[in-house]
Amino acid sequence: MSARRDFLRSAASLSALAALGTGTAAHAAMPKTAKSDQLSMQSDGGYAVVPLTKPVVTLGVVQSKIRAIDAGNWQPELAENLKHMLDSIDRAFYFSNGGPADILFFHEFPLTGWKKWTRKEILQFAIEIPGPEVEAISAKAKEYGCYIVFGSYVKDPDWPNHVLSITTIIGPDGTV
Repeated sequence: MSARRDFLRSAASLSALAALGTGTAAHAAMPKTAKSDQLSMQSDGGYAVVPLTKPVVTLGVVQSKIRAIDAGNWQPELAENLKHMLDSIDRAFYFSNGGPADILFFHEFPLTGWKKWTRKEILQFAIEIPGPEVEAISAKAKEYGCYIVFGSYVKDPDWPNHVLSITTIIGPDGTV
């Protein structure tokens, strides 16, 4: 607890220095890391910037029905939910009133839905990244040139017997 208080005190001190217009002093007091060494703060508190890729970014939100899969019959139900998700992406671009979305957001579990499953059950149907579901969604991101964001239960060989709840962001080039 004392380390946390010391951290908060030092953070408050740095904030106070910055508020007094001594941004360079605050920067000098920062721990030296690769990122902080690369920071170039100007005397007016500004910093170097680059132009945005686009001046305006359009967000799209898909609020679809949450369909929890049956752990005893998960393969066809996961495939059905994936198809529903892919169809929802198509509909979001076909029916878009404000123009096509640059970033399309889904709710937390469009592929599996949510239910109170056991870890053993979830490990049966949790997706892998990369994996066939992510590849199909990546193809849609490339097709429409947009980011697609969704959550899912994921299993990872580096974390055997663990269930991860991951939010995945797929870029317009199809990469995670």
